[in-house]
Amino acid sequence: MEDREALNTKSKYKVILTCIWSLLFSTSFCAQNILNHLDFSCYQVASHIPGIDAVFVIQLEENEKLSALHEELQQHDVQVFDYNKFQKIPEIVLTSYCSSIVSPFLLTEILSHLSIYQYCLNQGINRVLILESHASLMKDPRELSQLLTTLNEKTRGYWDVLYTDSDFHHPQTGLPIVPNLHYIPKNKKAFLPGISKVFCRYGAASFVISKSGMKKVLQYFQTRWDNLPFDQILFRIPRLYIYGVDTDIITNRYSTKPSENVHLEKLKKKEKLYQTGNEFWIDPVHLLTHDRFDAAAKYIYAKYQLKHYRTQWHVDLYKKHLENWISFYNTEPLKIGFPAFLSAFNTLIKSLQNKRFDPTYPIDINNLGLACNGSHRIGTCLAMQIPVKVRVESGEGSPSMTASAFRNLYSLEEKYLDHMAYEYAKLKDNTVIVSLFPAGYQFRKEVENILNKYGTVVHDKDIWLTESGCLEYIRLVYNGEWWTGSYLDNFQHSKAKAALCFPRDLRENSPVKVYLYECETEAIARVAKEAVRTLCNYGNESVHINNNHNQTKIIAASVFNENSIAFMNKKKLNIHPQFHQYMKNLHAFIGENPIDPEEICIDTGCVLAAYGLRDTKDIDVIHKCPLPSTYQSYNVDSHNPHLHHHSKPLDEILFNPENHFYYQGIKFVSIDLVRKMKWDRHSEKDLVDIELIDAL
Repeated sequence: MEDREALNTKSKYKVILTCIWSLLFSTSFCAQNILNHLDFSCYQVASHIPGIDAVFVIQLEENEKLSALHEELQQHDVQVFDYNKFQKIPEIVLTSYCSSIVSPFLLTEILSHLSIYQYCLNQGINRVLILESHASLMKDPRELSQLLTTLNEKTRGYWDVLYTDSDFHHPQTGLPIVPNLHYIPKNKKAFLPGISKVFCRYGAASFVISKSGMKKVLQYFQTRWDNLPFDQILFRIPRLYIYGVDTDIITNRYSTKPSENVHLEKLKKKEKLYQTGNEFWIDPVHLLTHDRFDAAAKYIYAKYQLKHYRTQWHVDLYKKHLENWISFYNTEPLKIGFPAFLSAFNTLIKSLQNKRFDPTYPIDINNLGLACNGSHRIGTCLAMQIPVKVRVESGEGSPSMTASAFRNLYSLEEKYLDHMAYEYAKLKDNTVIVSLFPAGYQFRKEVENILNKYGTVVHDKDIWLTESGCLEYIRLVYNGEWWTGSYLDNFQHSKAKAALCFPRDLRENSPVKVYLYECETEAIARVAKEAVRTLCNYGNESVHINNNHNQTKIIAASVFNENSIAFMNKKKLNIHPQFHQYMKNLHAFIGENPIDPEEICIDTGCVLAAYGLRDTKDIDVIHKCPLPSTYQSYNVDSHNPHLHHHSKPLDEILFNPENHFYYQGIKFVSIDLVRKMKWDRHSEKDLVDIELIDAL
């Protein structure tokens, strides 16, 4: 509880940052008044609630079912008007007003409220009950009449808003969710029997608003845009007199029943999946599991051998994982020393190339599908993309060879674990990247328990980020999201999101915790994410999980590569339009041609452009694969003829992660290698570039 209270205290900084950002954002939109985008083509409906002239229900989502709310209202003879004018918002409005904070959903809410207020003022409707579609009746809404009469008499008509509930309730638990703001110590204060003065609160599911309240809200929006949800704007409006009832009459819909898991896949994984004695063919990717993480090392070695990648990296990775794990000793078949292991593995690879998988020697698995042996064959068949035959044996199988075991028991270096995790992520399409932001870091043990309840943590690492790194990390993990922005708007929405996810006081003391997470379905991953957010009590800024496998591969490439992390931490946010156009061209080039993106790497000037040091006049690439004849039409130039300037051979640059970094899912030659190349070449232009690099 003390940790949670400390975190809640720190959350005030999150609000301060939000307010600062809101102030900056609001000034840029004063000239473009959001009131110009309202739609108030409504019609008046009598409410049948004494003291209330009309009732409006705002439908926030297209095709949303309102039958439950309508039935509740009809039981009390309350007539309503459904308002749903903003299901399709023009793109110009979306780009002007939406952000990482105000989504299209929340913009719909704001526009709907403002449109109704303007309509009511035009029609002379003085007092209205506003319901959002997730509202639910707790009592007869006509009980509001006496409360309104009492409030009106006591305040002499000087009231603007009366909330019809005591607080906003958590949808799953029904518990009140109350803002924790340092500058508003109390969210409400007793005023009359049954009524309190409200200073701040969450939620706008149901409230009565007066004519004066509607005027004040519209006047506020004439000159300001706070870039906040509607409920958080209301208590920032000067001299808006807000009250609330002490006992819920109408509130947001919630359940007090314990939530049920929507799926039981994780539980089923502990049941017997295979019957003892069965033999069958299977895709080897199903045998690459977190318990047999060692198979990733064999896969990397086999892939490099099969594709003729001439590096020392894959040999060292294979060697180190065996040395730290079993000290180069195996009893059956007997192998002693690394040369014996290496020779046997190379022989196996050639045999599988020539004869394919021999079904007379199946791989043994246990009833849960865990491979008991055959990790070299699993890795090789994965690289060859051919099936393997398995035989189900009873028993526990081999000891667990997890990434955690390799780190904590066998002291395998992090650079090897990261590369194995990256290849694992590319192979398994049910993997995602979980980012536990600094606000949730102190709960990491509990978070890991939650994640392992719904899926499996394969690998994890801590990443420390600078201010620049925080922004780049947000751009990385939310890649593909419309709101992240571009250099045209200076990534203002991404900056705001970074300020929320990485408050300075938390960022300086806690890293972001990254998990490679394997989960059966996207739906289960969402359940796990919501459970983590509930635990951390810090909203969306506590954890992020990506949505699809393509994002997993892009994120994993960067977070499991130390050069990429260093790049994020040092990158300067400068506008280099030519470089960004070239990057678009390169993505199109790779997407429209049969090119393996792992066999191409950007070199020289574009590396400096990626770091934000200067723009570039061309996009030079070094490559293992042949380039199609049309490559120059994409402004791509082959730099292979100039490889002799580099201190490393082509394959070592392309396939040794110590020699490259990733940006937008594309490989770049490491900044250290570029600097060394320029120093060795020592032209006048190179010396200028070296000064730029050294200033990082």
